[in-house]
Amino acid sequence: MRIDSAGVNGAGAPRVPQTSSIYLDGIEGEALVIALDLKGLAVSTGAACSSGAIEPSHVLSAMGLTPNRARSSIRLSLGEQNTMEEVEVAIALVAETVSRLRELSPVWPRRESEISISTWQLALASSCQYLESKKAFLPGLQRLSAKS
Repeated sequence: MRIDSAGVNGAGAPRVPQTSSIYLDGIEGEALVIALDLKGLAVSTGAACSSGAIEPSHVLSAMGLTPNRARSSIRLSLGEQNTMEEVEVAIALVAETVSRLRELSPVWPRRESEISISTWQLALASSCQYLESKKAFLPGLQRLSAKS
């Protein structure tokens, strides 16, 4: 499962093994936190001591992240009770949710290959409606031209 424009904050530095901070460009971290919470996955945008802060994490800023990248970051923490199956479910939920939030985003750049199936279906349905309206119009037009 791959998420484009994403990575681990501090990937090359020593980190505690049970916590990962990841960035997901084009996503507001708070929106992702809420969306994942609704799916039963608890994540955060920063340390508990900065809960409710409007500014990006001072730790991520000190690591050199831009304000936008810091705001697009979430933190995932595991405990010894977590299983590999739960981690796999969490990864799938994050990927699915990021994809959906980016699809809804008015600022996330779309590539031709990223057009969603719902957009394709809407375009096809519109084409069908247009053709149906033409069919209804054509017999009348043919009758008019036959009279000429």
